[in-house]
Amino acid sequence: MRAGTSEGTPDSQVALRVDGMHLRDADGETVTLRAINAGNWFLLEPWMFGQNLPDEATLLGVLSGRFGQTEADALIETHRDNWITQRDMDTIASTGFNAIRLPFHYRMVEAAPFELDPVGVGRLQSAMDIADAAGLYVILDMHAVPGGQSLDGPSGDATQNNIWTDTSAQDRFVWLWQELARRFKNQENFVAYDLMNEPFGDFVTDISGELIEIMDRTIRAVRGVDPNRLIFVPGPLQGVQVYGDPADRGWTNVGLTEHKYPGIFDGREATLGNLGRFTVDYLREIAEYCGGLDVPFLLGEFNPVFDRQGAPESAREIFDTCEDLGLQAAVWSYKLVKVGGGVGSDNWYLATNADNLTFSNIETASLSSITQTFEAFDDMPLAIDAAYAASMITPFPSAVLPEIDPLPFDAPAADAWAGWTIENIGDVALGGGQQVIGGGLLGAERLSLFTSGQDLFGNTDSFRLAFRQMPPSFTVSGVFEAFRGGDFAHAGVTLRASTADNAPHVSLIAFPDGRVLLKTRNNAGSGTSQQHLVTAGFPVGLGLERSGGALTAWVTDDRGEWRSFGVPQSPAIGSSPIGGFLGLANRSAPLTEVGVVDPSIDFPPAIAVAPTLDDGVNVVSNGSFEASGPTPSSVAGWTLTGNMSRQTGWTPLREGNALLAYRHWESDGNPSEASHNIAGLTPGTEYEWTAYANRDDPAGGVLASEVELRVENGFGPNRWLETRRFEVEEIETGNGWSRLQVRFVATQPSHRLKLVCYPAVSGNRDGAVKFETFVVSVSGG
Repeated sequence: MRAGTSEGTPDSQVALRVDGMHLRDADGETVTLRAINAGNWFLLEPWMFGQNLPDEATLLGVLSGRFGQTEADALIETHRDNWITQRDMDTIASTGFNAIRLPFHYRMVEAAPFELDPVGVGRLQSAMDIADAAGLYVILDMHAVPGGQSLDGPSGDATQNNIWTDTSAQDRFVWLWQELARRFKNQENFVAYDLMNEPFGDFVTDISGELIEIMDRTIRAVRGVDPNRLIFVPGPLQGVQVYGDPADRGWTNVGLTEHKYPGIFDGREATLGNLGRFTVDYLREIAEYCGGLDVPFLLGEFNPVFDRQGAPESAREIFDTCEDLGLQAAVWSYKLVKVGGGVGSDNWYLATNADNLTFSNIETASLSSITQTFEAFDDMPLAIDAAYAASMITPFPSAVLPEIDPLPFDAPAADAWAGWTIENIGDVALGGGQQVIGGGLLGAERLSLFTSGQDLFGNTDSFRLAFRQMPPSFTVSGVFEAFRGGDFAHAGVTLRASTADNAPHVSLIAFPDGRVLLKTRNNAGSGTSQQHLVTAGFPVGLGLERSGGALTAWVTDDRGEWRSFGVPQSPAIGSSPIGGFLGLANRSAPLTEVGVVDPSIDFPPAIAVAPTLDDGVNVVSNGSFEASGPTPSSVAGWTLTGNMSRQTGWTPLREGNALLAYRHWESDGNPSEASHNIAGLTPGTEYEWTAYANRDDPAGGVLASEVELRVENGFGPNRWLETRRFEVEEIETGNGWSRLQVRFVATQPSHRLKLVCYPAVSGNRDGAVKFETFVVSVSGG
């Protein structure tokens, strides 16, 4: 909580001054903002009071259509009067927060173009005053801007994003901020301008050039009135790096801000492992970046949300990590009300309504019931998420994130490799490097590529390549160890017409989840097509062969033996292509490490790879399913639910006489599970869970949709440590087996394995998925 304040400050002074990345108070002490968002107050998001409407514009249309414009406006004013009051500010402060981010709609403060609305401006003043009385700093956030900044509900109207082309809207935006600066420049607890929320446009077009120009105009306008207060400029989808160094633009006391929701809007699973990587890879990355620029950074919105992801305790861990790294942070959001009252699971709020709302649907509720509910916001009984509140004051140990080793921002070496050239292809953010050493996984030579790079797809590419000119007949092959990057990071082999970023190529790549894809670009500058070949496990052997003009792809199977696939297309790579080994991180930073063992151009592929990394004892007490109970539905050490059962005498079998089978024809539409408790793990050590899977795919059958390998955090709360899902249609059939894997860093001596099969939603539900030999051992990659 901040110290008491006075009536105001001179123009040249602010309550918190910028000192590089840090904020310091009048005594020179470092202050780190631990803020919470006041969502749904001055910009309505209907989901935050239980309504299934996309945005504020739609809500206003419903209200005005039902009750007329005058009554609709009166309802909105009633909501603004009562949503957050002094009681709420005091609750926020008592929970350990020291600041509030205040989202507002530009229409609340604009009576007409270039005319302030005194009522709306007064509301901002009142909000700052009650925050001040609670000892809270304030960040002003224009959540919806003139013309609209993105086709998304939080912008107030999901149907428009016109500020990028509408110069009048841009002028109004700049003018509004200058006038608000003039109005609030002496408000002591006002610490930062957050100029524009989530400038994402249509989520496709790159609007970063227009954004930079608008930000530059706005900063200069604000600086003409308020020379010192911190200003945050927002990152577009391309990230805050688009601004470069603010100092080079003549911007002073300007910081950067982005929003991140790991496990929700990033396309990844909500797990403790994902949060651990987020704190190491993203937060450390942005701290190093802003530290190099010597500017502040605000994580303007985040929320772990899911109980399985350690929420709410993991929110405290993110705040702590931000403070350790010198970053400011604001969680979303303080209050949310629901049709049914009370604190629930997987929530977005610190406070909610204790009792049920008086209406469930604003599209059918009476005017009096809506008014009654809106009027009650100020004093309705609140339900406080006790675990959330307690964790913000005293962190709970139960949400400890796994200790993920950081990836580098600088390559540790740039070794020469005799006969090979190594360089970046296309626009690669970080330089990259490589190590060439002996004694790799199989005792052979090992190449480690340290690479950023964005993709090998579309019309142009961005990756790091170790290559040489190829003879008439050859095979480029190597064994690739597990690697970490974005979900679509690449490791693989390639044949390419040239080093041009749009060159024709054929590439065989593995993703971090073990999927192996064949990618081809037939002509320079054309699009890239891809074909899924197999789902493999690491380490995996990959090779591309050319013989007599024919191209063949090679991949090691579940036993480590080479398997061939014809290449159906014929890219124009020429008679003397370059060939070699590639890696990309699927993000600008940090670097990922792609390890290649025994890289060679032997013909045919020279080596096979062991099917498992057996660097330790298998801690699964019954990984072969040979031991069984009195019935096929009972397996020693395993708990089975749904349509999961032990089977014998059912071919094909990799080995032994028993397997676990999910019989899709018996599905009742619910997931089926097999779970097993494992012990003897060393916290901080990375382990690998390998499962072998085969699908029994009868003609015309409809299989289960997905198979999930999940590692849960022991026998207490249901916390998901790591999980991976695999499409059943990508699992091997016939006599083949897919090697499915998930890696996890143990956080305690005991964890729970859970195998889940998800049924198809339609069709005759035929077929089965079979599993053999579960291995959990120390990771070797």
